[in-house]
Parts: sequence; structure tokens; C-alpha cells
Amino acid sequence: RGGLYELANHNTFNSGEFTNCKFDKITMSVNCAFADNTRTIVFKNCVLPIYGYLIKLSPFAYSQGIVNVVFEDCIITDLKDDGFELIYAYSKPMEGSSIIFRNCTIDKPTGNLIGGYNNGIDWKLNLIFENTLLSDNLQLNDTQKQYVNLIIK
Repeated sequence: RGGLYELANHNTFNSGEFTNCKFDKITMSVNCAFADNTRTIVFKNCVLPIYGYLIKLSPFAYSQGIVNVVFEDCIITDLKDDGFELIYAYSKPMEGSSIIFRNCTIDKPTGNLIGGYNNGIDWKLNLIFENTLLSDNLQLNDTQKQYVNLIIK
């Protein structure tokens, strides 16, 4: 207990279920390198104080794959307030990828929803917010709008 928890892609972090978790500080590097990934990472009823990005899609800028992450009934707060994006697309998600926030509260006063390294690879991500409170500044910039299907319900 204590310190920064990093859930990392080096051990192919692309699945798992976390229920009733409370972290002191967290960041995660989600593996986004498998086109045939059918697995999902699920966080239910968790407290996630983020330190930098909540999610960095990894491992490499030229990697491309399917990623699926669901946050349900979670509280996500930004401890660092450093202007980092909520999600950083270093690796590029393919058609069929989704990150879903359902019944969550997201308090991140600076930064955009998503950012990434532009390497010319076409990518697609469904970014879905269902009954989720977002900080007003969390928007898509013009560059990201061509890659991200933003759905707010």
C-alpha cells in the first residue's frame, strides 16, 4: 500500500477485473498491439487518483491493435494537474476498440480527453461516456476528432 501503482503493458496488460479498488496513485499502460484481442479490462466501483495519464496505449508508436477498457461506478481524480490528456494513444487502436466510462465521476481540471503521437497510422476508438460527470475542459481537439467516435449518453 502506498506510492504509485503502474499497471503496465510489459506483461501484456489487456485483461483483468478490478472491483472495489482504492489506489493512492495510478497510471496504466494498456497493451494495444493485438488485432485479434477479445479481452477487456474492467474497473468496477474503484477510486482511481491518476498521476499523469489515466491510460497510455502501448507499447510502441507503430503498434496497432484492439483495446477494450470499461470503468463502471468509478471516481477518477487528477492528482498531478499537469495538463496531460486523460488517454494518450501512443499505440493506435483499431476499429472495434472502445474505452467506456459508465456512471463515473472524472475530475481532471487540465488537459484534453485524448492525445497521441501522430505517425500517419489511421486509427479508430469509440470513447463512450454513459451517465458520467466530466470536467468541462475535457474535449477532443480538432486532430483527434477524425480518429475518435465520441459518444456521450
